[in-house]
Amino acid sequence: MIDQQELGTFFVEAAGALVGDVDVVDFLHTVADRVSRISGTDAVGLGLADHHDRLLLLASSDGDGTQLELVRLGLEEGPGRDCHRTGAAVVHHDLPAAADRWPGFVAAALAGGCRSVHAVPLRLRNEAVGAMGLFGRDDEPFADEDVQVVQAVADVATIGILQDRALRRAEELGSRLQHALDDRILVEQARGVVVVVAGVDVAEALTLLRDHGCRHGLHLAAVARAVLDDPHGTAAWWRS
Repeated sequence: MIDQQELGTFFVEAAGALVGDVDVVDFLHTVADRVSRISGTDAVGLGLADHHDRLLLLASSDGDGTQLELVRLGLEEGPGRDCHRTGAAVVHHDLPAAADRWPGFVAAALAGGCRSVHAVPLRLRNEAVGAMGLFGRDDEPFADEDVQVVQAVADVATIGILQDRALRRAEELGSRLQHALDDRILVEQARGVVVVVAGVDVAEALTLLRDHGCRHGLHLAAVARAVLDDPHGTAAWWRS
């Protein structure tokens, strides 16, 4: 199930990112995209726990609005939540059998065409600080070695969060994670603005934001702030 070529590409990209000035939100979107390709699943999301121990979506692979909502629900009510609470991987390739465990999530997932869900923890030593959820349209089994590979990628993602220079200046882990969540909110708000002003879908809106930041050497959160501060002035960016 694991695509070895995509796995190798991920570790090359991750190594390059982690020795530089990590843009944590952009890095985690890249992680989500790569995990989807590595594992052959259709959607991937990474969630972090806030100060109230609620798991909130920080980054996801490209997808339409239905997929994004499914990823968010899976982290808040489904396998991601259980994975975060227990600190153990959750593997379910027979989603209908989990209807009693996650009734609301399973109903929404099946309606959206999802047939398998998995989650691995984002770990700091022995503490789960979040979870990464994987959502697929088929019911192909997820072998133990597949879980181990995805867990290794999730561990790299956690290192990326803690490596970020802005986050490392915070005194407490909670402040670090909250900073990342705040940036994620800015990005999601800016994404909605770009959907409206550029007339694109949510996946393309994120691509436009990331591409602009890459071209101008800006972090994704900085691009998002500029869009929110002046939606009309930055509209020209998407017409160029």
